[in-house]
Amino acid sequence: MTTPTGAALIATLAQFRQPAMALDRIGVGIGGKDPAAFPNVVRLWLGDTAGADLRPEPGGDGQPPLARWQDNVILLETNLDDATGEQIGFAMEQLFEAGALDVWYTPIQMKKNRPGVVLSAMAPASLESRMSEIFLRDTPTLGVRIRAVGRYVAERDVVTVETRFGKIRVKRKWLGGELVSQSPEYDDVARAAREWGVSWGDVVGAMGEGE
Repeated sequence: MTTPTGAALIATLAQFRQPAMALDRIGVGIGGKDPAAFPNVVRLWLGDTAGADLRPEPGGDGQPPLARWQDNVILLETNLDDATGEQIGFAMEQLFEAGALDVWYTPIQMKKNRPGVVLSAMAPASLESRMSEIFLRDTPTLGVRIRAVGRYVAERDVVTVETRFGKIRVKRKWLGGELVSQSPEYDDVARAAREWGVSWGDVVGAMGEGE
């Protein structure tokens, strides 16, 4: 809730995204009133943005990069030394289903000589609360590290190729309007190989027969 003047200032001056920053502390305030329409809670992140711009400078020729810059992305991580393989696998499935861009594990050595893993997930910043909840609910961890990241991403699309083994989807990668690589969808190739009783190479090879 705000005044008309406050709304005008926010709409004109505010940037509705989390900037690249070195996080110092997080504060949460709860108001005295309890409106029915929304929770009366505000969270404030304090940090230093000096020198925190994640976007690299243009190349030596001064030209912009061919890939697309993507910010407003977060990296969530936690160290685990008391989670079973089943727990970690389930957490990965839940994170992907909730919209994570990528999820991975990294082996580490933890205190008391315990082998462990770092569970990492990259996701849109808008999904921070949902991602954090999955970390805390579906693993034994007591805390999650979060930081803003940025990345360059290539443009991509998916086309369907007709082969003698059926339709196979192909993922294509583009840079500056140029096709630089393409790869068949794993699930489609595996399905065709099983259904026709042929090898993986047979299915992939059939994709180029019509060219």
